[in-house]
Amino acid sequence: MSLLPFASLANRFFLHFVETTSRLLSLQKVPSKVPNKLKLKFPDLSDAVWCVYLKIKENPHTSAEELGIALNITGRMVRKHIATLREAGLIERIGSPKSGYWNVKK
Repeated sequence: MSLLPFASLANRFFLHFVETTSRLLSLQKVPSKVPNKLKLKFPDLSDAVWCVYLKIKENPHTSAEELGIALNITGRMVRKHIATLREAGLIERIGSPKSGYWNVKK
């Protein structure tokens, strides 16, 4: 019995795996929606912080738990990233913790 038909099947599976993996990895990178000037001004901010920044910019009424679910990180890490953004002066909270919203300054 020849293994040649299985080799082509393995090659197709491998190519599909590589394409799917590269697509998933490219989704985890920080989108280019953050202006380069802003990234250059705050070079010490990590990619995860920029992802939180973009999600808050998309929906200023979102909570830390919702951001955590969307970004697949814990709510505690989201709150840490939010504190970093607040210290950098990129965002501020307007209103109460329950019914307020995030003001994206830049």
